Amino acid sequence: MAKCSECGFLSLRNTITGQLDEVDSLYRANAESPKRGRQSRQGTATGSGDSVDVQPYAGMPFCFVQRHELWRDFKGLGPAWKTVSHELLPESLILEVINKTRECSPNSESIGFAKWQQGFTPKEHREMLDRNALFNAQRDQNRWNLGVAFLAVVVAVGGIGISAYFGMKAAEKEANAIIRATQIQVEATRTATPPLQSTPGTGAPPP
Repeated sequence: MAKCSECGFLSLRNTITGQLDEVDSLYRANAESPKRGRQSRQGTATGSGDSVDVQPYAGMPFCFVQRHELWRDFKGLGPAWKTVSHELLPESLILEVINKTRECSPNSESIGFAKWQQGFTPKEHREMLDRNALFNAQRDQNRWNLGVAFLAVVVAVGGIGISAYFGMKAAEKEANAIIRATQIQVEATRTATPPLQSTPGTGAPPP
């Protein structure tokens, strides 16, 4: 859950430049509009270089990424909305809307909440989130690649071990077969050779 007053996407329309600008801490805390500026007024009766006070920020605040349509919240406040000009909204209405607790997680249509960092425009907050998302995606991909590589190493080492094991078994079996064959041959030789007999009375073998 989040509040617009804590989000970097809360913005005001600059009536001079047409841009959506950052909302400062005074507006977030007290709905106090940013200070007036001075705009040059050429060709007037007072001559060139004359300037007048201008109020560049008036009207409703906006969500820069359009995650929420704040005008619907103002409209939903009932009679209070209808009795004032949209250009001169009471501070109490503004504070009620921007301090409303909202569900603001990202969805398929819009990015979500971005904690406000003073001095950064709404556009720069969006760019920061995009960079963080790209970094996280690259990190996850690197982790995946590392996991696949590790698994490949495990499989390769396991294959070598299994091959070595069965190779040793085959060699052992072959050696045992050779030994057994040798034993059989020795036994056969012993059976085929008759024992020597001694000459009676002498104890000596026959010539």
